[in-house]
Amino acid sequence: MNEKNLIPAAHKLTVEEQSKGGKESVKSRRRKKNTKQKLQLLLSLPCHDDCFHDIAALGVDYDDIDNEMAMLTALYQKACTGDVQAVKAIYSILGKDHAAAELAIRKEELRLKKEQLRSGASGEAELPKLFEALMDGDSE
Repeated sequence: MNEKNLIPAAHKLTVEEQSKGGKESVKSRRRKKNTKQKLQLLLSLPCHDDCFHDIAALGVDYDDIDNEMAMLTALYQKACTGDVQAVKAIYSILGKDHAAAELAIRKEELRLKKEQLRSGASGEAELPKLFEALMDGDSE
């Protein structure tokens, strides 16, 4: 690491430095928002004729065919050829991947712990609730 770039922990930012950082943050958020809006516009546009006919041949309703559908269809076709990354991407989009399931479990654990702290209950009451939450998650 370059020691010259490190800022000492005792260093306090001046009001001007804080203001400059805030302004840059606003610019960055605005740029990201604009980029997201532009991408959403591109995805909502109708796709070109070649792609349109291929997607329609799969049985997709004409009103639903746009660039987003073209992209998802291409991902689906890659998954059908055995592309493991495409399969993982599809499961991720559907929320059926292991990471999403683990995150949901951790969120539920945190919610139960917060609930327990608020109510002042003992730790033993947490286990049945957590078990029930986990079992509810398996039934989906």
